[in-house]
Amino acid sequence: MIQSILDIISKKYNLPTLTFFASPEQGISAKNAIVNTPEGTMFFIKNYKKSDAERRAVSEAVELFISQNSNIPVVLPLKDKTGESHIYIDREMYAVFPHIFHQEYKPEGGEN
Repeated sequence: MIQSILDIISKKYNLPTLTFFASPEQGISAKNAIVNTPEGTMFFIKNYKKSDAERRAVSEAVELFISQNSNIPVVLPLKDKTGESHIYIDREMYAVFPHIFHQEYKPEGGEN
């Protein structure tokens, strides 16, 4: 991810300077990134494909409803300085999520 985009995201989300750390291990889009701050806090930056961005408002409403009305864990995006959960930079949609270290779950007897 280009540093100039990370600088814009830092300002719009009122975050310290963000620097590229890694690309996600798996996923379709190479534009997603794991970034960190000088203090070591890590975030996941999601760059939505145009088709996903067009229906993002509906997805956000569903995610919020599930997080408020069930015990299913949902990772919601951070809000920017204006309270929005995503921003546009050069006509591309981005959202910032807390980075969650994980280990992929594989059921016993399942395919590897």
